[in-house]
Amino acid sequence: MNEKITKKTTILFSVPGFGLSTAWQGNAIAAAKPANFNQLWENYQHFTLSSPYESAYANSSAERALPYAMISSGKIPVSNKTLVDKAISHHLLDRSELLKSFFVNIVKHNGVLHLIGNISDKSENGDLAHLIRLIKLAKKNFIAHVLVHIIVDETYASIGMLKNKLLELEDQLKMIGLGEIASISGQDKLLNDKKNQLPIDLFFENKCKRFLSIEQGLAKQKNVKPAELSPFILSENRVAITDFDGILLFNHTFDQLSPLLPFFLTEMRVISFKKKPRFVSLISLFDFPTVYQENLQAIFRRNNEQSISAKLKKLGKNHLLICDQKMKVLLSHYFCGNDSSLIILPVNSKKGFQRNLDLVAEDYMKELDKAVASDKFDLITLEFPLLAEVSAEGLFDQATQTVTIVDNLLAAMLKLQFEHNLDIIFISPFGLAEKIKTFSTYEGEQLLQPNGDPLPLIYISKDSKQRSKSINLIVDEIASAKQDLTKVYQILSNSLGL
Repeated sequence: MNEKITKKTTILFSVPGFGLSTAWQGNAIAAAKPANFNQLWENYQHFTLSSPYESAYANSSAERALPYAMISSGKIPVSNKTLVDKAISHHLLDRSELLKSFFVNIVKHNGVLHLIGNISDKSENGDLAHLIRLIKLAKKNFIAHVLVHIIVDETYASIGMLKNKLLELEDQLKMIGLGEIASISGQDKLLNDKKNQLPIDLFFENKCKRFLSIEQGLAKQKNVKPAELSPFILSENRVAITDFDGILLFNHTFDQLSPLLPFFLTEMRVISFKKKPRFVSLISLFDFPTVYQENLQAIFRRNNEQSISAKLKKLGKNHLLICDQKMKVLLSHYFCGNDSSLIILPVNSKKGFQRNLDLVAEDYMKELDKAVASDKFDLITLEFPLLAEVSAEGLFDQATQTVTIVDNLLAAMLKLQFEHNLDIIFISPFGLAEKIKTFSTYEGEQLLQPNGDPLPLIYISKDSKQRSKSINLIVDEIASAKQDLTKVYQILSNSLGL
């Protein structure tokens, strides 16, 4: 801690859920009385920003990462669903050379097309129209065998609702004359399997239970939540993925299918069963996080060249992201691009909420301390999503406690700034904690969606009277952005670290 730091480092402290409101009812931020935040607001350059997310979130719970995607691009990106809807309506999928060559390879070797993806009770998460369009395209390209592997997400409140959706899909497959539902799995059960055995059993070894119909399979687990369904097989024929088959991942929402990718991308080298397929084609409808991008072909790819880390790298500068486990995939994809260093904090879930909070705060500051002392990074981003999580669940007391932790983190950062050559930017991409509503019962989705309340940005320079020319430029540009959060993130993306 006593080592003299020469590099000018900026800390970007992002706290989703921290909005500004004069109302007291449901205002966890006001209830916490964050003294450090209030003092910084009074004594340093600050701005109130307007958020463009209210309508975006209200219409698309699948696009919860829009604020982070915008950090990279400086604009609200087009959602995955919008991309596919446009591709379908303009016949762009029909022209995809990647998709054509994928189909040709399957036909050439008399393989089977395995469509693996999630369906949702919310059309923006998993629209059956996308799946049906892919099957029609497969038929048009002379695919003879299509097996659909359904992964059920948490949006289904009951087995009955799920059964209706699956029967609807079966009817449409019969009308097309191609394809059958081969397997059904609960997302939580399949993707969170600690032993990593369920995906092997289902996709490669056909060891899961078999049933003659959707109704029979669901009836055996009628008291289970749809997302926790144990995988089961419907087809009496071969269901397992074998040599020369093709796998197409559809309708995944960000990282929902990421746990499956290591099995596919490494050609199952880590899998212990004797006969393993080694010649399997794999593509995805949408892009996956950066850790997989070099090895996975996707029809719709996101351009990470505009991410903050990519811009800094071109300038010979370095970016570090510190976040928790839940944000790992999301932020490494949309915020960091391919060029950031990444620190993932451990999740402590069995020590009580307040104790967990204290441990999380300690972990953040421990890693920040080490990162600043290393003198390697021009920009260090701390992403703190916990406030948004507890606020979205209507947990007022926990949200109040979390605001206090955020305030304590600000105090610790100020102490670090006093010892080193640092600037600190506090910012929030959307509000939640300032207007919390509580409900006694709830099914299927978040209690709250981000609202349109003003958002804080505080620029904390070590010596505000003698800021560098580049810092003054950033502040002036933010001031001229007329409180538009989109423009502010674009300014930060273009200017941080200069």
